[in-house]
Amino acid sequence: MKTRRLFWAVLLIGLQIDTATAATLEEGLAAFAKAEYDFAFAALEPLATLGDPQAQLYLGLMFEAGEGVAQSDYEAAQWYRRAAEQNNTTAQYNLGAMYRNGKGVPHDDRLAVHWYCRAANLGDPQAQVYLAIFYKSGRGLRSDDGMAVRLLRQAAAQGDPQAEFNLAEMYEAGRGVKRDQGEAISWYRKAADHGEAHAQAALGFAYAAGRGLPQDLILAHMWFNLAGSRFPPGQTEANERVARNLDAISAHMSSAQMAEAQQRARDWRQNDRQKSSVGPAKIECPGN
Repeated sequence: MKTRRLFWAVLLIGLQIDTATAATLEEGLAAFAKAEYDFAFAALEPLATLGDPQAQLYLGLMFEAGEGVAQSDYEAAQWYRRAAEQNNTTAQYNLGAMYRNGKGVPHDDRLAVHWYCRAANLGDPQAQVYLAIFYKSGRGLRSDDGMAVRLLRQAAAQGDPQAEFNLAEMYEAGRGVKRDQGEAISWYRKAADHGEAHAQAALGFAYAAGRGLPQDLILAHMWFNLAGSRFPPGQTEANERVARNLDAISAHMSSAQMAEAQQRARDWRQNDRQKSSVGPAKIECPGN
């Protein structure tokens, strides 16, 4: 009888601890979202030490960005690893990126592939895209365009713009699929509609040159305009190329055509992006 009473007493204490832990985690995450990093760290660090993968992920984010703590890529990688080993997909993706870039850990394409693959198999679209890029380049594993296309399709089915753009490039080049300019244009359009600047520029080129599409300077101007507003300032070459193309086609447009192109760009910016979602197929991850 005493044993049973002790069991229920321990169970009740455990439930109370779980409830308190959950509340503390929620408070820590809420503080992080509000940029109250000192409180967030104080709330999340004990939980991370006890093994909570979500808390570990957020400590990694804080160390990587230097928010509430001294910036340390090494510490970020350690916390990402602990969360990644518990199948936290964001931590797996982030750890893959750190191995890819040599941040906080030695540069290692094979380990980058390993962690991207684990996240990809759990359905993370960005991991699927980067794993596809590794398959395209043959970095860290044997080159396989067919596998790259398979991964890009999985990510594109979730509405990932970078996957859609890369899939368009595969169709345009005939890598892993039969070359198909029409299919390439279709994927460029999907990526462009989802705000991918490189895809918007690609559509601008296609409309300006009449490549795979009827030549249309109004639509070419619209897509170049949109691309130019979305490329980050650091991408100087891309921004300059878009600006040169805008100048070139503007010289052949009337003021009415220019006004229409600019109105279409404004209208596009007001549209909401929509996404679809499907579950990915499993991939045999190379390496350990």
